[in-house]
Formats: sequence, structure tokens, C-alpha cells
Amino acid sequence: MIHSNRLQKYNQVKQDITHQKFAPIYLFSGMETYFIKELTHMLEQQVLHLNGSDFDLIRYDGNQASPDEIVASAKMYPMFGKYRLVIVQRAQNIRKNIDILTQYAENPSHSTILIYSYEGKEFDKRTKTYKVMAKSGVVLEFKPLYDSEVESWMSQRAKSMNLNVDLRLIKLIREYNGNSLDKIQSVLDKLTLVVGQKPVTSEIIDNYIGISKDFNFFELQQAIGKRDAKNSFLIAKHLSNNPSMNPIVATLSILHGYFSKILTLHCLADKSKAAKELKIHPHFVNEYLYSAKLYDFNQTKAVLNEIFNTDLRIKGIKANRSKDHFELNELISRILNC
Repeated sequence: MIHSNRLQKYNQVKQDITHQKFAPIYLFSGMETYFIKELTHMLEQQVLHLNGSDFDLIRYDGNQASPDEIVASAKMYPMFGKYRLVIVQRAQNIRKNIDILTQYAENPSHSTILIYSYEGKEFDKRTKTYKVMAKSGVVLEFKPLYDSEVESWMSQRAKSMNLNVDLRLIKLIREYNGNSLDKIQSVLDKLTLVVGQKPVTSEIIDNYIGISKDFNFFELQQAIGKRDAKNSFLIAKHLSNNPSMNPIVATLSILHGYFSKILTLHCLADKSKAAKELKIHPHFVNEYLYSAKLYDFNQTKAVLNEIFNTDLRIKGIKANRSKDHFELNELISRILNC
């Protein structure tokens, strides 16, 4: 489980589902759709296992189904199993006659499990519908995770899949896939097929995932953070040789995130709180502290300004755009001279 205050309720709901302690209504919403799909799948598997078949499983699409249809189905008794499972996908697209759903939520059937999958959007907490569903069932909103939370999730996920992946490789995979849990899960699935019970190595990541152990975003930010000009330009050259795998917009995003954390670190009176405030794993705090010594407050602001200006140029907003590898080399030169 992910030990984050933001996800305590999620962990509890997962436990309840595993132990078949079901609520009559579930409302899952938010931008992080991975968790919505995961909990919906868990509920489906548990109920199907309990029922012995999918005969009492009904799916609706919010683009097509009306509240009347959904409620009528939810009110029906299960035909063969213990529970009737009604799943409403893309429920965010239901806009008319919402009061019918609210009325049902006030007195739901306890032989039905009704799931609203409100994908990629937050449910308005001010509405009567939200308040009634929160009282009658389970409501969970999933916001995008912080970097450290994604890495924590990935560590736990890898462990549950019997994958032995060390922390630096986990950080490397996250850097390349962003905070998309779907993409990261796909990488873990591929690694499971490749390594079996063996430890995951940087060579495996390079050969099967396509992320070089020596020439990647992670190594580039480290080299720049150490003001290591030789390795910075060497890594940049290799990244530029494969622009489809290493787009400059991704490089800029990672460097911006890195130096934004260094700027935040400069503003911290109590450096012992660095891991919490920067939302990074404690293992990497010393790296940021070291870079903060090499880039003072004003230099860090200047670096962020250079990254911003480069971003404008590659988008054609400020001056004429040069080729990406020229832009990246120019940016590194400007950063190291800040």
C-alpha cells in the first residue's frame, strides 16, 4: 500500500474490497484514472468470484445511458448471485436528470453494488448528489501523485509483482514515463516477462525498455547539478541522437522540476524537512543539497529563466527555433555559466 496521507482512504477501501466488505455505492473521480480503473476491476473480480458468474454484471456508458435506466437496473434483485453489480463508465458525461441518481443514493439497494466511474474530472463536492453518495457509500477522488508518491507506488507495485528493482532504476523509469501510472505499469509488466525472478539491472532496462543506464534524463540532471560540463554535453549528444525517445520538451520539463526543487530548498529554513517539502525520497536529499551549494538562490532563478526562454524558442514564441540539439547544447552552456 502507498503510505501517503492523501491515499489512506484508498488503502482502506482496497482492504475492504479484498475482504468483501462492500458498500452499496462507489463514486470514483479525479484526474488519476489508474486508481479508478484498478478499484473498479477489483470490485468486479471480487463480486464475480462471489457470484460464480457474470450474469448479474451490468455495464453502462455515461455517453448513452440515462439515469432512469441506471436506477431501474440498480433496483432489480440479483438473479443468481448474491449481488447485482452495476458499473457506470464515463459517468462524468451524465448531465441530465441527476436528481434521479441522488434519490436512489438516499435509499440504495443493499443487494446491488453501483459504481460510478467519473474519469478525468473532479466531482463537485458542493452538490447534493455528492453529499448523499458520501453518506450512503464510498466516494474517492484521485488527484495526480507527486514524484515521490509515484516512486513509492512503483516500489510497492514492483514488490507485489516479485520484481527486484532498486531505487535508482525506479527513479529512472519514472523520469522517462512521467507520472503516468498506466505507462509505468506497462513497463513493469514487460519487465516481469523479461526477468522472471532475476533482479532488474540497468542493462535490462537499456535493452528491453530502451532507457540507457548512462545517457538519460536522470544522468543529465545529475551532471548539470554537479556542474560537470564534460558529462553534461556528452549525455546531451546521446539524447539528441534519439529525439523520438528523448524529446527536448521532456528534457526541459525534468530540468525545470529539478531546479524548482533546488529553489524551494534555498527557501527552506529547516533543511531537515527537505524530503517532505520537495516531495522526494529521502535517499535523494543529499544530491539536491549538493547542487544547492553549487547554484545559489539567484543562480537557480537564472537557470529557471533560461529553461523558460528555451521552452519559448522551441515553441516558436520567442525568436526563431533552432534544431533541438543546438537548443539543448546552448541551454546547458547557459546554465553552467549562471
